[in-house]
Amino acid sequence: MRSILARAAALALISAVAAAPAAAQSIHLSGLGGIYKPDSDLFDLRDDVTQGRLSKNDAAAFGLNLEIFGFRGSLVYAPGATLEEQTSGGADRDVGESSLLAVAGDLALRPLPRIIGIQPYALAGVGLKRFGYDITSDGIGNALPEDETEFAIHFGLGADFMFGDRFGLVLEATDFFTVGDAEFGRNATFLLAGVRMRVN
Repeated sequence: MRSILARAAALALISAVAAAPAAAQSIHLSGLGGIYKPDSDLFDLRDDVTQGRLSKNDAAAFGLNLEIFGFRGSLVYAPGATLEEQTSGGADRDVGESSLLAVAGDLALRPLPRIIGIQPYALAGVGLKRFGYDITSDGIGNALPEDETEFAIHFGLGADFMFGDRFGLVLEATDFFTVGDAEFGRNATFLLAGVRMRVN
């Protein structure tokens, strides 16, 4: 039974790769920049002094993708999302910063042909999110750890526009969705654009 399942999985994988356009049967490297949009869910903060909530603001993000024969590895980094306390009295104040380093392994699906140089794609895979917190306000105390790591489902949509065979532009939106309990929001969304280069 296991042998049959293994053969079926291998056949499905080979079929998915073989069905991709010829442009996907190569090695591409992409460098990207854009925006990190944290989850809108807020972290409840309650101590002896105040009852409020913490939220993360949007931040700049940088990414690097390596795609080999339809399989893609991704690294994204957002170094400075401001942490803002929203108290029950309505006052808002910055209390520190949060950084995010995320990695993912995906299957890049390109079922549609390239039209006028543009080819859309979808991503599906798994990843890890590594958060770092730098709290500068004494009133927050130990509400958040210095760092934490979460397992995530990674998915997204994008499109690339190639100028010939070697160079092009890429635009994508991806999300790291936390599986299980999330300390501070489930979603980490990235809106990125950059340069795509064929290296083989």
